[in-house]
Amino acid sequence: MLDALYREIMEESGIRKAHNIVFLGEHAYYSETLKQHVQRYYYQLDADAPEAFTHVVQSNDEDNGWIFHYSWMDLESCPPLYSHLGEHLDKLRHLANK
Repeated sequence: MLDALYREIMEESGIRKAHNIVFLGEHAYYSETLKQHVQRYYYQLDADAPEAFTHVVQSNDEDNGWIFHYSWMDLESCPPLYSHLGEHLDKLRHLANK
């Protein structure tokens, strides 16, 4: 399973080194767009990456060519996230305050 996680991190962000991986949870739902059930997994990790960067996805999937712009932000100043994503952000805040 870690091999798949590392592959996804590399594909979606270009980040080659990730460590201190903590599983936060998962979320299952039915996607009307895809017409299928989807299972998402959420992790906290440390990554060797610049403060801000852009990555173009290179894959054999529908996201090939998508452009992502990344930047890090402080957990306390992060805006609320939609739906189940906010739940996992709260878990990150809890972990950070331990």
